[in-house]
Amino acid sequence: MSQPIPMIDARTCGECTKCCEGWLQTEIYGHPVHRGQPCFYVERRCTIYEQRPSYPCREYNCYWVESDELPLWMKPTLSGVIVTEKVHQTQPQLTYVDVVETNGTISATVLNWLIHWALRKKKNMIYEVNGKKHVLGTSEFSQHLQSLKS
Repeated sequence: MSQPIPMIDARTCGECTKCCEGWLQTEIYGHPVHRGQPCFYVERRCTIYEQRPSYPCREYNCYWVESDELPLWMKPTLSGVIVTEKVHQTQPQLTYVDVVETNGTISATVLNWLIHWALRKKKNMIYEVNGKKHVLGTSEFSQHLQSLKS
């Protein structure tokens, strides 16, 4: 029996704090945020929300919040992934979406939907499965990533 889809009124973070839980590695006011370990300032919610730094906190844009391209069930708390659109600094035509797993391996349903969406929309994508990165996109995008490894 399938589970009911939760009602979501708007594309707002609400109770979601996935971007603060360590899945997006960063540093906040000198405190490193490591994979799977929440930001130093997060208890149930951000304790420094009004004083949070510009980078990364204020500048971060969750693709689920900012774009209606992703269905409501792709909210990070429901899908178990964080999707971020990124623009290459020197080659803006190499825009891509970065899909990061949270709390475990990406589900087959979510991965299948994302791959079909990226192919249909002709989006470059880097996605995780069991913590390992995979690339989907144009040959130019793939070649550029290979050149970075060299």
